[in-house]
Amino acid sequence: MKKLLLFCSLLLAGSTGATSVATATYATASGIEARAATVYICNNGKTAVYHSGMDCSAMKRCTHETVTTTEAKAQGAGKRRCMKCF
Repeated sequence: MKKLLLFCSLLLAGSTGATSVATATYATASGIEARAATVYICNNGKTAVYHSGMDCSAMKRCTHETVTTTEAKAQGAGKRRCMKCF
């Protein structure tokens, strides 16, 4: 469901010409909440992936600094989604 909502919000942002960071829209009991999609990168100098959370098994093995950024910025830096946590 999260992926579908993220896709729809990105599609909507693309059709309106918006150039801001990607947002994920979540339906909550109190209504609709939009927030920037936060991702995590193990800054070991050679990683090519970003992770959806610190609880990913690949992130747990990281012994270097962890960088928190938005999904749009990570993609702009040439990173791809982790196949384990996305």
